[in-house]
Amino acid sequence: SIDQRTEFGDIRISLDTVENLSLKAASRSRGVRDLRARVKVNQAGLEIVIRAIVDGETPIPALTEEMQANVKRHIEDITGIPVAFVSVFIANIQQSSPTFKSRVE
Repeated sequence: SIDQRTEFGDIRISLDTVENLSLKAASRSRGVRDLRARVKVNQAGLEIVIRAIVDGETPIPALTEEMQANVKRHIEDITGIPVAFVSVFIANIQQSSPTFKSRVE
């Protein structure tokens, strides 16, 4: 967990919470099909790795940049914890299933 101290007491945020917030923010990007997140804590802040499967229709550089910005902004706004970097790994594109048309005779 990530521990923070305020004037009122201690706050603990689990890494699962940060992972789920990351997934929520990354899923806002159009063209994303499947996501996984991994969070590590270091001295500079959070290191977030997003693994994604995309639709293959959206330009990957624009998509990944948007995901990085969304995740960084969302995590910092919601938790108040600085994000050192967001790394995005595009694992694959979603294969479109073949479309079969039924023949009517």
